[in-house]
Amino acid sequence: MIDNAYARGQKLLCGDYSQYTPTGKSYFTKKGRWFSVPRRGDIVYFYYTSLGRVGHVGAAAVVETDYQNRTFEFVTFEGNTSSGNAGDRNGGCVARHTYKASFDAVGGTQKINGFGRPMYSMDTCTVDEFINVLEGELGYIEKESNKNLDSKTGNPGDKNYTKYGKWYGYNPAYWCQQFISWCAYEACRQHMEKTQTGWEKQPDGSWKYLRYGTYIKDEWELINTAAGAQWFVFDGAGTMITGWFGSDEQGWYYMNPDDGAMLASQWFEVKGKHYYATKTGEIAKNVYVKSTAPGMYCWVNGSGEWVKEWDTTMPDLQTYGLAE
Repeated sequence: MIDNAYARGQKLLCGDYSQYTPTGKSYFTKKGRWFSVPRRGDIVYFYYTSLGRVGHVGAAAVVETDYQNRTFEFVTFEGNTSSGNAGDRNGGCVARHTYKASFDAVGGTQKINGFGRPMYSMDTCTVDEFINVLEGELGYIEKESNKNLDSKTGNPGDKNYTKYGKWYGYNPAYWCQQFISWCAYEACRQHMEKTQTGWEKQPDGSWKYLRYGTYIKDEWELINTAAGAQWFVFDGAGTMITGWFGSDEQGWYYMNPDDGAMLASQWFEVKGKHYYATKTGEIAKNVYVKSTAPGMYCWVNGSGEWVKEWDTTMPDLQTYGLAE
């Protein structure tokens, strides 16, 4: 698994972030993810005859395809465009545009050059997550200067300063491809937050465990560790519990003070007294426990404490039983 949002965004875009549209397109073509009929979530590239190359980019949020008549219609979110003309980097805002085309009107020097298909997965983000980020940027206006970059409408201008360029590390610049790059990163960042699973150390030194982006609280959890699958328990604040845990009614357990894992099928010592944790982890009480010494059985009392003087080779197992 990729362990950071930045790298996940690079994978989503089939290689890396970019600010130059031909570079963005090339990542998709090299991965064999370049198509002439769009799907929802595809990245659409527009050809500029004046440049002799692709020069603008957007993302398809809604796609309707008529295979019988070989036509499609799609709605995009685009940066560095205007609310009027579509398919152009002719303005300074994030806007929505609608296109209709036939299958034959894609590729070559035609306006719609083709569609790159990001690598959506649980390791990057979903189509919905990407589109939600794109849509959330609608109405963003480029800035007159390197000021108020995070504001959607503050410091409006036509100098190509944007928060997308700041994030990318190049401001001012034509920013339609920067916009796609930033949205890919942000969607992966949000996805990682929602799906993150793993340990998280707190400032006070305690530990919490995230399961799909949410702290486990008031629960037991079986967690894979280097030692295998082990049980842990968490309080109402989500903090991992160590030491004694339980009640007289529901049984007592001992969570390893070093790592929080529940002890099971073993003897352990606390403040000079010895106890036995059964295979379920519950502390044995008023029962015999088979000793490591051949033929010997140990007795633990009603508090779970080992009473050494009651060790025996002739236990009354029918009356008191044998702990597992």
